[in-house]
Amino acid sequence: MRNLSFLTSSLIAHRGLHNDHIKENTLLAFEKAMKHKMIIELDIQLTKDNQIVVFHDQSLKRMMDINKKINNLTYKELNKIATYHIPTFEEVLKLVKGKVPLLIELKPYSKTNILEEKMCELMDNYQGSFAIQSFNPRIIYWFKKNKKDYIRGQLLTINYHYNFITNIIYNHMLFNYFTKPDFVSYNVKGLPNKIIAKTRKKDLIIGWTIRDKKELEKYEKYCDNFIVENMV
Repeated sequence: MRNLSFLTSSLIAHRGLHNDHIKENTLLAFEKAMKHKMIIELDIQLTKDNQIVVFHDQSLKRMMDINKKINNLTYKELNKIATYHIPTFEEVLKLVKGKVPLLIELKPYSKTNILEEKMCELMDNYQGSFAIQSFNPRIIYWFKKNKKDYIRGQLLTINYHYNFITNIIYNHMLFNYFTKPDFVSYNVKGLPNKIIAKTRKKDLIIGWTIRDKKELEKYEKYCDNFIVENMV
């Protein structure tokens, strides 16, 4: 059985510990999470010139009010227009150096497997605990085929906007029979849930995103750990 104990060693800091003064997915947010010895959750995607950057959204609109997509900009171009420093994935790895575990979400914005391949070039020699996760089952399946030793998780949320067939496949996690994730990261707004309760009997369940102690108390009986914001 694979050892997933590092994924329950502390609460998981959602995009680091950020607030009105510290931006999400920045080196400062990760430094703050490290000071509290929290697991760090972060997001990675590719720039136009295939640099891995740590940023959640596909565009800069929400964070910087700039209507540009990350994958349409080179990293040099991104740095020129960004209102704060967007770190490369390599910068974050050099900062963390295995001091706390990492939970790495791969964003499904790339049509090929370049992101997965380039990430593995860095992580194959990384000295520290980490796991990968994604909403896209194809990404999880790629790791199952190509990096069997990587701990992998399927991100899920209840979505009532799917068509009937997609709803059955996605919300009932039928693709898990093929991707075989080690854990499931599930939106707590969909709990309690009979499917998740059944899944928890054999797989680790991580709930997201908890924002206060009241929420934590409400959902703690349904999950093994939680991705949280500004809870230390």
